[in-house]
Amino acid sequence: MGLRSRLGVGVLRVSHWMRASIPSLLPAGAAVEYNAYVFGRLLPVYIAAADDGLADGECRLMDRFHVQSGRALCLGCGTGRESFALARRGLDVVGVDQVQAFVDHATALADTHHLSATFLRADYSQFDLPGQTFDYAFLLNCAFSYLPTRQRRRALLTRLRGLLNPGGLCMLHYVVREPDDDDRRLYPVWRRLARLSGNRDYEFGDRITMENAFTHCFSSDDDVRVEAEACGFRRMEFSIEDGSHFAVLFA
Repeated sequence: MGLRSRLGVGVLRVSHWMRASIPSLLPAGAAVEYNAYVFGRLLPVYIAAADDGLADGECRLMDRFHVQSGRALCLGCGTGRESFALARRGLDVVGVDQVQAFVDHATALADTHHLSATFLRADYSQFDLPGQTFDYAFLLNCAFSYLPTRQRRRALLTRLRGLLNPGGLCMLHYVVREPDDDDRRLYPVWRRLARLSGNRDYEFGDRITMENAFTHCFSSDDDVRVEAEACGFRRMEFSIEDGSHFAVLFA
């Protein structure tokens, strides 16, 4: 192997280690703020995708579970891609996102196209919608994996279960990544680093992905099942659509 090849491999290894180690230094609140910063920098990309509609796999799921009317809550809604598609299916949509520029753009587009969709700025794991209930709750575009800590994810699922009307459903999109030998070998190192930095929120599977976002990678669908069952969901279905993992939880 030549010098350039060795340097290239070395850079890739360092990058891999950094993406695995940085989350150990990010407490939950910092991870949420970090993601808001990362996604906010991608505003032009999200604006361009706002009218793209649902992906093919998402459409298949909506058809399979007869998502056609009612009230929908879309968390981590971005500039409105999923919200607008759901509104065009006949749903009354409330979208929540932490990035103010996303919310402003989505609101303007909804007004322009006269769509039944409203948007508010909030940390989508800790929003406030007093007195409202929904037939559907969606965390698409990997939104469930962008939530740090099992405690925060379970608190959100428990809250969503309480917001859903009888017969309602919650659809989650998340990242599944089977741990490799490096992950298992280095986890104790990152765990010790987290403790030294005072970060008690670090979990196995926390990473900085290629999109530079904090992401919790589940080892399997069973990890999501365990979290959902702990929140009172008893009936659920799992699906892989075009390589993406989804869970549908029934109220």
